[in-house]
Amino acid sequence: IAVTAEVSTGEPFKTFALQPGETVFQAIERMGKMRGLLAVSRADGSIAIIRPQISGSAIRLQQGRDFLSITARHDVSERFSEYLVKGQARGDDAHNGKAVAHPKGTASDIGVKRYRPLLVVAEDQASAATAKERAEWEAKVRAAKSQGCEVTMQGWRTPAGNLWLPGATVDLIAPAALITAKLVIVQVTYRIDPNAGSTAMLSLAYPEAYAAIPGEEADAARMKKKAA
Repeated sequence: IAVTAEVSTGEPFKTFALQPGETVFQAIERMGKMRGLLAVSRADGSIAIIRPQISGSAIRLQQGRDFLSITARHDVSERFSEYLVKGQARGDDAHNGKAVAHPKGTASDIGVKRYRPLLVVAEDQASAATAKERAEWEAKVRAAKSQGCEVTMQGWRTPAGNLWLPGATVDLIAPAALITAKLVIVQVTYRIDPNAGSTAMLSLAYPEAYAAIPGEEADAARMKKKAA
């Protein structure tokens, strides 16, 4: 299968282990999430690695005019009012004692009104700065994942005549579904129905839901600097 990386994938992972029962695609998908990437199939059967982000001109989709139906998701069960990230790090002459024994960082989600904290243990060695960055990432990604929708379009092509593809930006106006925002297509399902004809179901999400984990970006930068 041909694979094309349309964005930078960073340096190779230093360590990676398969989980019991994990398929090849599930492993690739898990690695992609750590880098903020998606592996999607193209019309010719190839695989493309993309990064969901707002880019280029958005395709305007207005409820009651441009699509057949919409199913929205509003789930705040995985959002918390405060995120506390704790960790440890190796000490040296410059960094020791309390600074490496138990660094921590916090971030808040103003959308969660009641006190609902979440403790996260840093995956790698942490400092106060990286712990705060990790907490802010957790708050941002969880908030973005709490909303999303599936929009059913008539036909497989955009108004410009191109196939609907993951990675495209959509300016969605759907007040009845409580979503009016610029979203990114993360999955497209093409269908042929005897009654409805050809339709395309677009899975839309906020691009922040696919932000790379800060630690992975830092590791890639350190490896690149060392190699240079």
